[in-house]
This record gives sequence, C-alpha cells and structure tokens, in this order.
Amino acid sequence: MTTRLFGVATLAASMLSFGQQTGTAAPEHYDGEVIMGASLSDTVCNAGNAARLPLDQALRSAGATGDQCFAIDGFWHADALFATLADARVTWSNAEPALAGRRLGVYGSKRLMAAAPHGARRYTLVGRLRHCDTAWPGATMVLGYCHHGGGPFLIIAQVIALGR
Repeated sequence: MTTRLFGVATLAASMLSFGQQTGTAAPEHYDGEVIMGASLSDTVCNAGNAARLPLDQALRSAGATGDQCFAIDGFWHADALFATLADARVTWSNAEPALAGRRLGVYGSKRLMAAAPHGARRYTLVGRLRHCDTAWPGATMVLGYCHHGGGPFLIIAQVIALGR
C-alpha cells in the first residue's frame, strides 16, 4: 500500500511540471502536462497600460488578442467574471451551461485567486485574454476554470475593487 501511494505521488508530481505558467512566452505544446493555473505579472500588464474592454466584447474576442492587456469590469465570483450580479449568484455559476456565453473565466497567481470574493462583488480585472480550446495545446488535463467551464478566460495580473 505504501509503495503504491508513493508511486502515484511520484507520477502526479512528474505530470505537474508545467503547473503554474507565467505571462512569458509559452511552449508550442504541453504534451502530457497537467496545467494547474496561470499567472501574469503586473509589471507587464496593469491598469496603466490596459485598454478598457466591455465584458461582452471580451467574450467574443478571447484568443485573438495576442499579448494585449485589458481592463474588464464585472462581478467576480470564484473562477469567473460575470456581467450581472444575478448571473454570478446562480448556483454553480462557474460551470452552468446556460451561462456559457455570459461569463469570462479567470486564472491568476495563488495570491490573487486566494483573494477572490466568496460572494460576487464588482471588480475591474486586468490581464490578457485567452481561450480554453487553444491556450494549452496537448495538455492532458487543465484544472481551474477550463476544467469545468470552457470558453474564454482572462489571466489576471491586477485586481481593482469597485464596490457592490
């Protein structure tokens, strides 16, 4: 039993080698890797160099924006940003299929994600847009938003609270 658990732990550790990605250039393929998250430095993307982008427009343009930095307003709840408080408060809103076109997934550093509100709150999230279908080609598994939600997401570098 002990040998089996050690073997599983060793296998898991070897598969997670690319787990936390930064905002730097990504490899072409992530063959067999398990992606645990993504982060982006606020020295390369912040409110000072971000273009404002409405959430509905971000949902249509994710993946086609390169390394451009955007500031997007919405209601942040767990792993997603929503246009309305009502959508953010739907049970299992981060994975509810009916909300697929009305939420933007989010990834960020462990520090930023730990600060995610327990209830939906208004924020401006600053970061780079990506799409779950194209962000990590060849990955065996992607955890976080893309594991259950799919679609566009923002790798956040900066968070600005807006109040309720």
